[in-house]
Amino acid sequence: MTYGYCYDADGNRTAGGTGNTNCSAPTHSYNSVNQLTSDGATHDVDGNQTTTALLTTTSYNSGDQTTSFTPAGQGPVTATYGGDGQGARLSFGTTSYADGIQGLLSATTGGRAPTTNASPRAP
Repeated sequence: MTYGYCYDADGNRTAGGTGNTNCSAPTHSYNSVNQLTSDGATHDVDGNQTTTALLTTTSYNSGDQTTSFTPAGQGPVTATYGGDGQGARLSFGTTSYADGIQGLLSATTGGRAPTTNASPRAP
């Protein structure tokens, strides 16, 4: 399968998909600070994306970490953190994370046995 992508002068993807992509008919638009504005996307004063066509609400804490989001037609999914950055996540929805010196050690979803990962999780 072949994928094609188009970008504006600022490096924002303006169109993309499989097969031949029509770069003269952009499907994504951005504001003057390069924030996505198409598909119903809105942003808070800190630049965090708060809504899209697929997410009716996204909330952030004072550290700009995603604390919850609500997919269209569904209930909210919450997240908790043990430090700075999105990579310090302790839980997301029904999944709990255990980190170690080498990154993610395990993830437990809905009380099931943990899934282990030998590679570090990105910060």
